[in-house]
Amino acid sequence: MLWKRPGSRSLNPGDFWLAEQTENSALAKVLAAVRNDLDTGLSLSAALSKHDNVFPPLMIKMVRVGEVEGFLDGVSISAAEHMGPW
Repeated sequence: MLWKRPGSRSLNPGDFWLAEQTENSALAKVLAAVRNDLDTGLSLSAALSKHDNVFPPLMIKMVRVGEVEGFLDGVSISAAEHMGPW
């Protein structure tokens, strides 16, 4: 799952661990910026939308719906399945 650690109930900025694990330095910078935005209280969809050259519009919209409707974990799985590996 991209956005949550299994078993956690809510998204915490510390859970956005991909920045440290990717070998792609450009992606690591973007993910670190997203995590920083989460630390400042920005929603995940708003943080992702700042990087619409990296995250497809459909993915950002799916995350926004998940935030509003309260099923971000399910959206994360669907987005990962549809978007494939980076």
